[in-house]
Amino acid sequence: MKYNAFISYADADKDIVKNLQDRLGRYGVTAWVYSVARTLAADAWQEIEAKIAESDLVFFVVSDNTPNAEGQQRELRLALEKIVPFAGNEKIMPIFITGTNPLNYPDELRNKNGLFLDAYTVKSVAWEIANSVFSPLIETEFLKPWRYPIPGEWLEVSNLDGSVEQYFDIGDKLYFRAISPMGLLECYAPKIEGLFWMAQKNVKASSDKEADKELEAYNKTNTIESHRDTIEINHTVKVAQPELHALTVAVNAYRDGDLRLKYALPDADALAEQVQAKGKGLFNKVHIHTLRDSDVTKEGLAQKFASIGSKMKREDVFLLFVAGHGITDEKEGAYYFLPVDFRYTGEGAVQKQAVSMTDFRNMLANVQAMKSLILLDTCNSGSFAEAIASRGMTEKTAITKLSRAVGRATIVASSKSQVALEGYNGHGAFTWTILEGMKGKASDNGGKITINTLATFIEEELPKLTFKKWGYEQIPQKTLQGMDFQIGIR
Repeated sequence: MKYNAFISYADADKDIVKNLQDRLGRYGVTAWVYSVARTLAADAWQEIEAKIAESDLVFFVVSDNTPNAEGQQRELRLALEKIVPFAGNEKIMPIFITGTNPLNYPDELRNKNGLFLDAYTVKSVAWEIANSVFSPLIETEFLKPWRYPIPGEWLEVSNLDGSVEQYFDIGDKLYFRAISPMGLLECYAPKIEGLFWMAQKNVKASSDKEADKELEAYNKTNTIESHRDTIEINHTVKVAQPELHALTVAVNAYRDGDLRLKYALPDADALAEQVQAKGKGLFNKVHIHTLRDSDVTKEGLAQKFASIGSKMKREDVFLLFVAGHGITDEKEGAYYFLPVDFRYTGEGAVQKQAVSMTDFRNMLANVQAMKSLILLDTCNSGSFAEAIASRGMTEKTAITKLSRAVGRATIVASSKSQVALEGYNGHGAFTWTILEGMKGKASDNGGKITINTLATFIEEELPKLTFKKWGYEQIPQKTLQGMDFQIGIR
């Protein structure tokens, strides 16, 4: 049997790799995995070399287990020596397990484009591989051209991304009702027994006539079929109007005096005011939740997230703004937010006291809204920050990890020196740019402010603003997970 792909991995990662292999198989892509497909009668390394050579693509799964996986290192050397480009493209694609320390990336793969994988993204990663690399193998039914549906028709999921992966799979049915105020398709999803908003790119017209079903019945032994009858199913779903919940978190008065800031609270208060003003004409209600100074502890954050989550619905929108100190742990390359009670007591203080990516993910799990945006204005400052961590590419990697870990759209300030914290018109430069965008400068021609238009505005304006005032460009970072959505009106 010829395999389309070869997956190289450390033995400790075999469970998630087996899951990925299974998902690829559902889309017609066969992947050779040592623990599953090895022929015991053959010489192991001869078989591995043969499978690498015959496969169209080699996926190299990178994790913190990779440096100590001698077999995987040998497979990488074989792949680099034996393979030829597939369809004019490089034949090796790295797949990075989310949370892997960048120091553990093989040197040969550091500059190659790849995908990020964790337990929450197996389906969408498999679909992206199948759809982008092996599209001829996918059943043509998956790739039918888009046809605009009529209310009352049935659709089916035809594409996976971070916004729908945990709820649906390819082929799941949706009952189309109307166009939502945000331009999305408003559907009833029997699988989750509720209303769901979908982007056009994720659905197509269904070939099944779900609204006109023939009913059939059999006798006890399933040998005699009754006369078939037909009924028309009419299902009425009450449309839930979306609400916006915004949580603004800010710390000025750190208990460690070397960490104290000036602009975090004014930034958070001003943003909350703009969100309230610009969301009035768009959402049924706008709820502003706040955590300030002494309340910004690990426990306080967890309680606030739980409280907000209990009030939210899937169709609501969630916005999180965090202003304070954020640093990167140099050993693991991970992002941490410092709560008000953080004190540097030696090596390990950050991991023990600060709010980690895992903490954020666990807290955000309480928020069931399918549209979420995280804004982080957490530049380092002062002698303490300079001693603990430096800004730059390491923190950019950490922000990417944070976004992928929590599965939410993220826009973050990234500065290389303390001067960015000196403020711009009474605010941090990053937050000032957000405020200008929310006032209408980030809107499109129709007056809509979306996460994409806001991100684009910040990317264009923040470097110009900081260069004009301080002589260098502060470059914001973004990772926009899932679909674009509206957060305000000009």
